Amino acid sequence: YGKYAASMKLDIKPGSYLTLLTYAGSSGANDEINVQFENVNSKNYVYFGSTANGQQSLYNYELPFNPATAYHTYGFNWYTDRVEFVIDNNIVWTATSNVPSKSTGVIFNNWVKSDAPTTSVTTVSKMYVDWFSIQSVTGSQPTPTPSATPKPSATPTATPKPSATPTAT
Repeated sequence: YGKYAASMKLDIKPGSYLTLLTYAGSSGANDEINVQFENVNSKNYVYFGSTANGQQSLYNYELPFNPATAYHTYGFNWYTDRVEFVIDNNIVWTATSNVPSKSTGVIFNNWVKSDAPTTSVTTVSKMYVDWFSIQSVTGSQPTPTPSATPKPSATPTATPKPSATPTAT
């Protein structure tokens, strides 16, 4: 469990996936967390996936920016009861079912789809990673809730007027 984040700039070409993922287990019984990028019809998407024992929860999100022009932070906060998927410090989606529990490693991957268009053979997707971090967490952290705006305690006092400004002699 932990908070996983990477600052990446992604030049995504049709026919390939760029992926930040964790993976443990065997086919059909795997535990996995995916942050997977794809370009479809000149639009850039990220697929967030949470898989436990081969059962997957998936969310498709169209990026509101071009990920090739600047670095953005992508990642996930993995707790015992949920996975929060994050872009630029904003939670985009939270998976509360099919939350993995197996210990895993981290993989950065650039792979070509089996049905990639023949034009993509001449172009290559590029994943630039500026930094990657993992912060530990202990088990299930409470879901954050906004705090109430504090009420002012006392009537403020007036700011004293400055004394006369000295003049040069």
